[in-house]
Amino acid sequence: MRYQDITNRKQRVIRLLWSLTILILGLVLSGWLSPIGAQVYLCGDPNPISPDSDGIYRLRGHLTCSESPILEIQKADTEFDLRGFIATGDPSDPPEYGIRIREGADDVIIVGGTFKKCETALRVDATGCDIEHFKAIDSSGKAIRIQGDGNFIVKSLCLKAGNDCFELKAEGPDGNTAEWCTAIKSEGQGIQLRGPGYAYKCSAFGGSKEGFQIQEGVSKVTIEGCLAVNNDEGGIEIKAGATENLIKRNIAFANGDGIESFDLIDENTIDGEPTCDLNTWKRNKFKSSNIPCIK
Repeated sequence: MRYQDITNRKQRVIRLLWSLTILILGLVLSGWLSPIGAQVYLCGDPNPISPDSDGIYRLRGHLTCSESPILEIQKADTEFDLRGFIATGDPSDPPEYGIRIREGADDVIIVGGTFKKCETALRVDATGCDIEHFKAIDSSGKAIRIQGDGNFIVKSLCLKAGNDCFELKAEGPDGNTAEWCTAIKSEGQGIQLRGPGYAYKCSAFGGSKEGFQIQEGVSKVTIEGCLAVNNDEGGIEIKAGATENLIKRNIAFANGDGIESFDLIDENTIDGEPTCDLNTWKRNKFKSSNIPCIK
């Protein structure tokens, strides 16, 4: 009798486990429950997408999407190859974000791809992410917003933005880096640095404000080997209160009017007098500056 009781109990447990398995599988397939780690979403679909067999997520073709974000990444250590395809938002109602990398989704890699007609084409709130060969076109707001710390954006383009093309807002000691990036025709700054960071071999052309700007109170920024041309309100500007920054080997010309706005600008003063002692300007080539000590 005892043996029969044990056998019956085992059979009940097996049936229960099998029922739970079927239930969980059904929830996963219906989208109510995501498989562990599956936290990459496309175009407002509540069902997460899956990577290929090599672990890399890939875009399969051009797409048009009115949902925001078009691509959302909540998972760390994710690699997404956009494969040069174009994702376009609804021009009458641009999605707030093209790509949104959420806080905690660290060490994400994004390669290739173009996001058009979004308010913000790319926003990064994580750390250690690497964005390469990305294009933001016809953004209605700040096109590319890199926050967090230790992020890199490389060989990427912003063409026409309703605000800043690139915003680097570091929230840690390592800073964020832009290398070989290009900003063209922004309504705001071409590249704005709002925390420690590094802009290397970047270019800013034809913007309505400054090509490069270091915000108030920001230090530990290096702008090196960059080019600023034909920006309405200045080439490279350091705002008052931004100190211990290094500006070297840059080229700036045809920016501002040479009277109230210039190729190179440092707004810092000591006892009310303009000074270059709070930042380092070194081996730059330019036509005009707001103070004679800039080099």
